[in-house]
Amino acid sequence: MVNTILFDLDGTLLPMDQDEFIKLYFKGLYIRFKDTYDFETLQKTIWAGTQAMVENDGRTSNETVFWNTANQVMGLDRSVAEAEFYDFYEKDFIIAKGATTANPIIIDCIHRLKEKDYTIVAATNPLFPKNATKNRLRWAGFNPEDFALITTYEDSHYCKPNTSYYKEILERLNKKPTECIMVGNDNQEDMCAETIGIKGYLITDCLINRKDAPITAAWQGTFEEFSKLY
Repeated sequence: MVNTILFDLDGTLLPMDQDEFIKLYFKGLYIRFKDTYDFETLQKTIWAGTQAMVENDGRTSNETVFWNTANQVMGLDRSVAEAEFYDFYEKDFIIAKGATTANPIIIDCIHRLKEKDYTIVAATNPLFPKNATKNRLRWAGFNPEDFALITTYEDSHYCKPNTSYYKEILERLNKKPTECIMVGNDNQEDMCAETIGIKGYLITDCLINRKDAPITAAWQGTFEEFSKLY
């Protein structure tokens, strides 16, 4: 019996224009760090760190993989830079909120699911630190405490679309795949959960489907349509 629902964040719980979000995110980084770092090198470092986390084989956390890569690419000293970036996500990251919108239908759906005792997971790709992820949940109209688990780069060892990302969630929650549904807007990153037995609901709002790949999700529809199921 299904008792746990995993929700993607960006484009699902938090509707957004992803291209605009990335643009504003880097604009915020530029404003904050233009006098501290060579910005072109910083951009290169962020992308390299992101790719390294996506390719993480699980031997260490995504957090460690990111900072090791940042050190290799631009000699970024974690002992100095980490506090600066943490402060950025607390104060300046909010510029990226301009590419997002809170959806009352989504908010109401999550609250109703909690009232029915479903375990709710914010199964966002763990590429960001905890404070950045919690702030994005707040932009969406939630309290981080609404979720039994929020995946972040500090405590995750894989990324989507690696199915080990989902296996790690199952292990942390002591759940079986048949107890879970994955709800997300990315046909590749979210719906790959089906390959390990987690049924998927593909949200067609803000749909991401690279190369128009076939859609094989168990269910698909708008978030409003999904909310009517529960």
